[in-house]
Amino acid sequence: MSIETILNQYLLSPAGKKKVQKAIDEANKNGRTLGDTVISTSYMTIVKDLIHCIQENLPASLADSDLSNDAAYIVGKPIPTSDGKYRIDISFAPSAVFRPSLSPDSRWGDGVENIVLHLSNGWHASGSVFGEWHGEQVRSRQHYSGDDFMKQAIFDFNMSHVGAIATLGANYK
Repeated sequence: MSIETILNQYLLSPAGKKKVQKAIDEANKNGRTLGDTVISTSYMTIVKDLIHCIQENLPASLADSDLSNDAAYIVGKPIPTSDGKYRIDISFAPSAVFRPSLSPDSRWGDGVENIVLHLSNGWHASGSVFGEWHGEQVRSRQHYSGDDFMKQAIFDFNMSHVGAIATLGANYK
């Protein structure tokens, strides 16, 4: 068992939470911002594990995209919840998930704002467009059932991280 695992287990225990809260209260009393530093440092290992679970489950079409880089993920500040736990929101950098349209001058607009959401939920288009994709002229798909790679990433994370729970945003099917 690694020292990080032991430390994270302690930080998630009642005694560890009490010790961290005492340090936060003391720092706040003295005008310092220890809380954000302690919390973000102790949880970043877990957050990075979640990001890596997502990266490991990316479909082949996204495997070599910006999403394989940790910088494509926006990690929010830890937010205390009423039950004494913390919630950390993770989202995608807009530039990492935007995909231009095959035909940007058409009625389809500039493109897909979030390719992860698009591939997760699938689509049913009434028509298709032609355009260049990776140097070749192609026709867009009219139908895609969707992929469960985000659900699988969350499942993999939750199965390997006792005490931490990841939930998938409601907009992902």
